[in-house]
Amino acid sequence: MGWLHSRHPPHAGGVHVDVCGWQAANGTVERHVAVFAPDADLDAATARKLAAALLDAADQLDRLAAIERAA
Repeated sequence: MGWLHSRHPPHAGGVHVDVCGWQAANGTVERHVAVFAPDADLDAATARKLAAALLDAADQLDRLAAIERAA
């Protein structure tokens, strides 16, 4: 049917962490976390910020999956 996409502002060091996915005509949904990191050069503090953003995205995937299961 179409794309599901949750775009967030750049996180650590200009890296984008997004939750994306596809819904098929039969209603099934596939979701994933996409990381866009053009020219990323991360120091330790920035890498930790990126790790936190990835954990947030994983939590969002879990919440969306729970909503889908409950429907």
